[in-house]
Amino acid sequence: MKFRNPETGEVVSIPVAVSRYCKTKGRWCCKCSLPGAMNRPEKPCEPWAELHPHEAARLMGYEVVDEHTQTHEKTHADAIENAHVQSEEANMDKPLKDWTLGEVNEMCKKRDSCRKCIFQNKHDKDCKIRTHPTNWDLSEKPRFTQQDVEDAKILARALLADGFERDKMGDVFSKSKTASRTLLDSRMFPSIQPGQSYTLDEIIGGAE
Repeated sequence: MKFRNPETGEVVSIPVAVSRYCKTKGRWCCKCSLPGAMNRPEKPCEPWAELHPHEAARLMGYEVVDEHTQTHEKTHADAIENAHVQSEEANMDKPLKDWTLGEVNEMCKKRDSCRKCIFQNKHDKDCKIRTHPTNWDLSEKPRFTQQDVEDAKILARALLADGFERDKMGDVFSKSKTASRTLLDSRMFPSIQPGQSYTLDEIIGGAE
């Protein structure tokens, strides 16, 4: 049977706990809270504390920890650690594309550092994800209509455009590497949000 310091969590033997407690009292055994201290033989409080562990722990500000409790706590902690390790090992060969945002976010939260993380590249120790999940762009791609596709094809031929964009003011422009930038009707390509830009191939390929 041992004592635990509730403030630090440290577990010590009864003799050590009694010895530390005695140091706080100095030579004033008459002021000690342990009844055994009044008997005056050599270290009288230790035998009394051994016989009355719960009372001694209470008087000295400790908690009693028996061997069964210690074994149970250690077994429980080991089980949690093993489950965590097995969970990570089970996902070691899981392709990055199969990870959900929630799984990656939980993995990042559990780790104190990126050391030995399963998302770390072995050759340069860099992160396969490159940025923290909170920095990922999760915005949905625009869903272009068939009308958007037809308009894009006509404008691409007429204006030699290879893409279209909407500026932060909401105006829509054609983009071209060979021709000038042309202002279009702002009602065109409503799926393109301010600040977004898409190539002709992206608009055609993203049509529904």
